[in-house]
Amino acid sequence: MCNPRFYKAYKSSGEPLTTFYKKHNATLTRGQHTCVGLGLKLLERLNSIYPHLAGKFFIASSEEAVEELPLYLGRPPWDPHDVTEKEHVLVACRIRVGKREGVFLLDPGYHVARVVTVMSDSNYPHTGWFRHTEETWVKRDYCYRFPETTSDYVLWEIKETRPNKTPQVTVNAVFVGSHYHSAVAVTEKRNFVYIYRSLLARNTKGEVTSGVHFPVDHLSSDPSVNVIYANSKGVKTRGRIPFKAVFCQELTVEQKDMLRSVEEELGDIDLMETLKKTSELLGDRQFVDSLRLINCSINIVGT
Repeated sequence: MCNPRFYKAYKSSGEPLTTFYKKHNATLTRGQHTCVGLGLKLLERLNSIYPHLAGKFFIASSEEAVEELPLYLGRPPWDPHDVTEKEHVLVACRIRVGKREGVFLLDPGYHVARVVTVMSDSNYPHTGWFRHTEETWVKRDYCYRFPETTSDYVLWEIKETRPNKTPQVTVNAVFVGSHYHSAVAVTEKRNFVYIYRSLLARNTKGEVTSGVHFPVDHLSSDPSVNVIYANSKGVKTRGRIPFKAVFCQELTVEQKDMLRSVEEELGDIDLMETLKKTSELLGDRQFVDSLRLINCSINIVGT
């Protein structure tokens, strides 16, 4: 969800958001399960459970939806003049099977419920294509492979299929050539100004069981919170609740039941209070407009 500590610090600063954001030092917030927090926690547990492997697993950075792939892969990743977003992180471990090189990838941020094995020759035990998301409204298949030109990167292909639409394929580039030491300073800070937020419950397979997700937009644009919940028959269902109804406390009985069902799945969280604070934040036009502008600027610079 929108980070309340970040918003509170911004309001206390008295500065424009663009100025505040440039100077702000990101920190991990307890309970904010971002890819950085989840990745570092997994790394900590792996090193604790397997101390003889300490230092073998590391945080790897990922650039999402790379358009000019040959150009991107050909650039030195340490070039100080290069500008990339590094929106995501994973946990990686370089491996060797005989003379064959490969890498293990673990992705708690995208809730990939398996260890992905990527071999340079794409032979066993290479994972290949697998289905990550299976819903009536969308299916997502993942595949990880080394490009032909370098072993410093892994290409992460995502094929998204929606009913009555042509499948869309995007490619992310995971840098496994060295450890990523700027996860909090860069990736976590980038997370503060995303314009789409979510709070989801998942099962052990990584599948969404319930939750809420929404665009960050001003209340005057009438944004809604999208709700995934189990109905009275236990069937996973989708619904929408206008943020204005949350802000004005004008929820219907049905809407309250939807949120109550989600809250039970999420566990130790006051969902209504969280959404109320979020609706108040969305009512701050100056903040929302500035946040969307920063996000747009980062997207432009990163392309």
